[in-house]
Amino acid sequence: MGTYTRILLGASGAVMALIAGARLSGINGDSGRGSTGSGWSGEVKVSNTGGLSSGVIGRGLAIDSRNRLHVVWNEQGLPQRAYYARSTDGGSRWSTGRSLSDGSRPAYSPNIAVGPGDVLHVAWVEAYADGSRRVRYSRSGDSGLSWTGVRTISPAIKGGISTPSISVDTRNRIHVAWHTGNPDYSQPLCKVFYTRSTNGGSSFSSARQLNTGSGHAAWPRFSVEGTTGDVVAVAWRDNRAKEDWDVYVGVSADGGKTFTERIGVASERPDWDPDVLVDVDGVLHLAVMTMRPGGEGVTVDYQRSTDLGLTWSEQVTLSESLSRFPFWAPATSGGVLWLFWKDERDFRTSACPGFGRDRCADIAGKYSTDGGVSWSAFERSTDLGVIEVKLPSPAVGPDGVPHVVWSDTRGSRSAEALYHVRRLLAPAAP
Repeated sequence: MGTYTRILLGASGAVMALIAGARLSGINGDSGRGSTGSGWSGEVKVSNTGGLSSGVIGRGLAIDSRNRLHVVWNEQGLPQRAYYARSTDGGSRWSTGRSLSDGSRPAYSPNIAVGPGDVLHVAWVEAYADGSRRVRYSRSGDSGLSWTGVRTISPAIKGGISTPSISVDTRNRIHVAWHTGNPDYSQPLCKVFYTRSTNGGSSFSSARQLNTGSGHAAWPRFSVEGTTGDVVAVAWRDNRAKEDWDVYVGVSADGGKTFTERIGVASERPDWDPDVLVDVDGVLHLAVMTMRPGGEGVTVDYQRSTDLGLTWSEQVTLSESLSRFPFWAPATSGGVLWLFWKDERDFRTSACPGFGRDRCADIAGKYSTDGGVSWSAFERSTDLGVIEVKLPSPAVGPDGVPHVVWSDTRGSRSAEALYHVRRLLAPAAP
């Protein structure tokens, strides 16, 4: 375990959750060989397959009201599968990973969310023999012990489908968004689609397109776990106005029945890969990657809107060095905003020798106790040296403690695995 340091309100945060009771079968609790940041627990290995277990873009971690941790990931193999595991003791031990699909088709890119009553909801992509791909959905009402209600919630798409982003509001409406196509190619254009369920996942609405422009729209991400009203917001990268990316936000004031497009960020520089969170008051919190002037690296920037995206606060840079991929940590209570990102300050320095296969990246973040008006000091969740963290997923437990999971290839390319850390203390409540 890392050095115990009491981190008060002035220090910044990262992700974790505590969990209680219940014995698990197939326990896995191997310690990793990396190092964590001051004020964070020692890392624990989550996946125990012995193969390639890689993280996911978006929500790979969810924490229920009893502080049980639930993780999903990509398990490489023939076929590729979407895997799930849980911990009931705060992340010290993990159940044996299990496939969420029946294994007859490649299944990948799962995202997970927890709703009222601690019901778990997972969406992933499956590839069919006819060349199509579809978004699939399943739920669990017994804390991940069994999964039911598997169904297709998207049209059959001949081409790519992104990781489906899923979030559940406090009124038990399930919201899912994804993009079709591949933004690395000029055609066909990527489009962002959205669907929702108002009956706990028994059925979903027809998928609707959120973007209206003539360019690519890709990688929608969002979080509505903490909202008690009808505001829903989905952010994506969009290049309708220029070859480099801008950020657009689809905003709904009626729980997802209808959406209006808003411009989130459209500077003269590339702005992309956003994540938007709606808080209990319906305020929109938007985090984006922004290219520095002259192309000298990327920063993580933040802004907020109190009028459904009509206007935005002045943009604030939260990262203090070369950083990428902001991730909000979903939280259903506590009033503390947590934002994390990949911190690459060591990349291309003497601390990261050469240009090898890894970028010497760690997980870092900050938190706000006043709705994004001010932010804590910077802190690291990991300090892994030359190892590159990949695809971090943060979440906050009901006790206010943040947790993070990620994957890395510290052993070899053929032995990628998932790891977990948690903060030792929650910040003071506002």
